Amino acid sequence: MKKMKFTILLLLLFVFGFNNSFAQKQTKTAYEKKVSEITTKYFKKIVQVKLAGGGERDVMVLKNKMEMELMMAKKLKTKVDFQREEQERIEEEKLEKQEKYENSDFRIILKGVKSSFATWNQKGEFEKKEDYYKRLKNKSKEKFDEICINEIANKIYVYLEPPGFIDQFIGMKIGTYNSEKELFPISFRVNEHIWKTTVNVPIDKAKNFKQSCDFSFNGLGIINNELFPTVISLEYEGKIYKKLPVSLKRLTNIKIPFDKLDIDNEFLKGYVFTFDKELYLKRR
Repeated sequence: MKKMKFTILLLLLFVFGFNNSFAQKQTKTAYEKKVSEITTKYFKKIVQVKLAGGGERDVMVLKNKMEMELMMAKKLKTKVDFQREEQERIEEEKLEKQEKYENSDFRIILKGVKSSFATWNQKGEFEKKEDYYKRLKNKSKEKFDEICINEIANKIYVYLEPPGFIDQFIGMKIGTYNSEKELFPISFRVNEHIWKTTVNVPIDKAKNFKQSCDFSFNGLGIINNELFPTVISLEYEGKIYKKLPVSLKRLTNIKIPFDKLDIDNEFLKGYVFTFDKELYLKRR
């Protein structure tokens, strides 16, 4: 019974939300009025069927009929309807883009830096004003750089540490060996970004190389707000076989402008942290 009530509530909320999106506009078009009429009619029927104890098959029949009528209603569309749909599409794209940015590596790093530095930047309860001023003057840049590096490393370790988790985000694929040219095609993936290259391997080592080669990162950059290695090291027989500088359009150094953080510190105004250091990051 509880499940049925919950289903009915969801249906009613859907109808209200669907029709309310039209109500927010100044005047409904003939097409919008027809859609509102059809959805209201069929969802009322669905609620009635549910209350009467009807099954999913009965509901599906009504949904199919509703979809058919909605399809027929499209003949009523005018230029105004198409313009409104295009505007809705643009707004949805903006929201998706904003959501993607909020969940991006760079945004997460930025939020971590802001939180950590804002805490350090505060005057301590048992700290004299003079000592507080000296601390900010002499140590702000050093501390800000340290926090930026830690937050960047923390983010990449989220991908590298959990067993099995890495394969969803980071991976290396060694292709079919070209025995004439003695080289392997290799591709590296981090999130949605892929970089392809080739590596020369002598034919006498090729089979074992393909089976046991591993990789690590020796530098990090940013591409479309996501982390990506700037240097990838191929490891073979316990040694670095070759370092591969990554060449990808839009791959740049990670830069964190202090002014973007909205934190009051006169000694860091205009300062931009740039991450261009070599570091060693490897799967655990």
